[in-house]
Amino acid sequence: METIIVAIPVGYGNARRVCNLIENQVFESYGSLRTYLDKELDINEDNDSQPQFFHISDFMEECHNQLFNFEGTFISYVTVKS
Repeated sequence: METIIVAIPVGYGNARRVCNLIENQVFESYGSLRTYLDKELDINEDNDSQPQFFHISDFMEECHNQLFNFEGTFISYVTVKS
């Protein structure tokens, strides 16, 4: 099991609600997380701004190095079993 940071662009009208819904939830796999987000956010391949996923250590490193721009993004975290 690992903690994953999920960053959803505000361009999705319900991004904040989805971030609140998934916070601290456990998903069986990345596939089940992605399926959930695809459904809740109505994601399609034509959309240029997709949710991003970070392992917690990678996210922390990007934050410490000030490489991540939080503007226009809602952040949440989940646990993925596999």
